[in-house]
This record gives sequence, C-alpha cells and structure tokens, in this order.
Amino acid sequence: MTWTECNKKLPDIEADSTCVGLDRRIRGVVANSSSKPAMKPFCLKDGSAWYIELTWPDGRVEHIDSFQSESEINDWISRKSDAWLKARHQSY
Repeated sequence: MTWTECNKKLPDIEADSTCVGLDRRIRGVVANSSSKPAMKPFCLKDGSAWYIELTWPDGRVEHIDSFQSESEINDWISRKSDAWLKARHQSY
C-alpha cells in the first residue's frame, strides 16, 4: 500500500504522545469476550508509525501501536496475536 492509499484510510489522528508509544500500547475497554477481534493495519497521517485497529465483536475499538511498517504488523498478527489475545484473556 502506498502512503497516499494509506492516508485515505486514516482516522483523524496525528502522531503525538497520545497516539504513539510503548507506555500507551493499549487503549479502550478491555474485552471480556473469547471471540477474536478484527485486526486492521493503519498508518499515522505523517507516515511516522503504524498501528493495529482492533474491532471486537461487540463493536468496541482499541489500538495497538508502535509498529514501523505494515509488514511488521502483518508479522505480529500472524505470529504473535494469538498469544497476546490468550494472555490478555487470562489476565482479566
């Protein structure tokens, strides 16, 4: 995906400390469902970073950020998301 295509899909956010950072990786309400969320990659408007938008079956939305590329997100989704979801579910 080109930056132009990516920017057309962006939510109206800017790259700042409220959007990017390991200390704020997870936002939103904790899901208590065993159902998996839909996961979509997005990049920030300035192209400085990527994040995953998770949409839970009940409609709640969360972001996981601090990714450098769409390919890094795709790798995380395919290799690490199941373990992340399992650990998250067990901790709540």
